[in-house]
Amino acid sequence: MNQISAKLSRFWQILGPGLVTGASDDDPSGIATYSQAGAAFGLSTLWTALITFPLMASIQEMCARIGLVTSHGLAGTLRANYSKPVLYLMLVFNFPAIVMNISADIAGMGAVGNLLIPSIPSAYFSLFFTALLLVLIVYLPYGINYPPQFEKSGSHWSKRFMKWLSEEASLQHDSGTLALRILVQEAEQQRKLLFEVLRKIRLLSCSEKYERNVALFRTIPGIGLITAIVFLTEIENIERFENTDHFAGFVGLVPNYHSSGERANNGEMTFRGHNTLRKSLIESSWFAARFDPALMMSYHSYIRRMEPNKAIVRIARKVLNRMYYVLKNKMEYVPGVVK
Repeated sequence: MNQISAKLSRFWQILGPGLVTGASDDDPSGIATYSQAGAAFGLSTLWTALITFPLMASIQEMCARIGLVTSHGLAGTLRANYSKPVLYLMLVFNFPAIVMNISADIAGMGAVGNLLIPSIPSAYFSLFFTALLLVLIVYLPYGINYPPQFEKSGSHWSKRFMKWLSEEASLQHDSGTLALRILVQEAEQQRKLLFEVLRKIRLLSCSEKYERNVALFRTIPGIGLITAIVFLTEIENIERFENTDHFAGFVGLVPNYHSSGERANNGEMTFRGHNTLRKSLIESSWFAARFDPALMMSYHSYIRRMEPNKAIVRIARKVLNRMYYVLKNKMEYVPGVVK
């Protein structure tokens, strides 16, 4: 008897999430549409299921696989793998559809409420359901509640917090708790690997080959140990670059250039160049714009006439020029003073 009960429990644990997800697609707007279509046309349109069902099934499976692999939704996946015009085009089509679908769902719930209590208009029911959903979304707790000692975000991912996650935290089902333990172990292994890599980088930065140049780079605000060693190991010898433009072209901080006949256009930042160096430099430039007075003044000047993401690229070019100067001349960088 216990074995049968355990098998049934296991079966419902496996079936439950899929059943709930499948049933959630039968939203109020869908049910209202199906009811109206059935009342108006009967079974005369049933033949369309032969065409629409394979399409819907393939789309649902494709979305599930994309989410499983990327751990992101549609917008996040498009943002990571496609250009901005493609992302914005999809958002232009998706946003109205999502808003109208939610509005139709709430209107359908209001209509059902009006059928149950005809004396109350459906609009009042729609307002009530909207307010109720907002309250539940904001105040209903999800997942595991933190113990009092971990309520502050600054205490998260400490050793005590990781120990609590791996030994004391539990979910509703044993399978969920087991999955949580595995994820915590994976996070701890990644942390140990990260510490080992950082230790190796520190040892490398203290070697005779890189110690002096790392010290020069770190005199530039925003350039830390990781950025310094990444640049030094990738460029090897600064003498291979004739000037700052040559250096910027290697990193990829130059605009696209298109010419045809007598026409010439400068586009956005080129997709060519060293992607790792460019990412490290852009990240460091955000810090440089906060701590270097001259760069801070330039950044605030740029954002008056362009987007911050474009302004930081210009700051990155200035930081790159400073890196070229200190490495080429073997001189420490002295931050400018703005009066």
